[in-house]
Amino acid sequence: AGKSATANNIGRAIGNRADFNEFGEDGGAASYTRAPQTVRFEWAGKFIAVTDTPGLLDAAGVAQDEKNIRQIVDYARNQNEVHSFILVINEQNPRLEGPVQDAIKVLVDSFGSQIMNNFGIVFTRSTTRTKEESVQWVDREAKRMLEMKLGFSIRHIPSWQVDNHPEDLAVLKVPQEQIEKNKAQSKTALLEMTRW
Repeated sequence: AGKSATANNIGRAIGNRADFNEFGEDGGAASYTRAPQTVRFEWAGKFIAVTDTPGLLDAAGVAQDEKNIRQIVDYARNQNEVHSFILVINEQNPRLEGPVQDAIKVLVDSFGSQIMNNFGIVFTRSTTRTKEESVQWVDREAKRMLEMKLGFSIRHIPSWQVDNHPEDLAVLKVPQEQIEKNKAQSKTALLEMTRW
């Protein structure tokens, strides 16, 4: 779905470094990231740590998903502070299937139900839906599925839309003006998410 690309774009947005590329990216079905990795930034007078983790719904199957979930939880437990968890979903094929729900359940079991107050969704490849359509999907689909899995009501799940590689649209003959607009909208979304 683009976790590593999203983490790199957060680094570019808050680190003001156009060349930021600390998290390895790969477009394959298997998670490229094999272990959690954290990069720290100073932003707006505060220190912020962004962590990229192994993915879920890995092509290697359920056993790899379970290993990845355990790694994520163990890593988060060993951090001094964790302020939020961001789920990255491909908006063109939004999937909140069993392993993803299981991972969120393990996070809730490990850190308590209040963690859902610090849980958000970033939609990548966000070129086909409006912001309102994405918010509706979160309110109708994601919340319902997670409430059933977790057994309690969720007040709100914030979401943001990001196009991690708008420059790729040039191949489709998308005008440069639109590509620049997508870049600006994505940066704004990432900054809003970081402020949240």
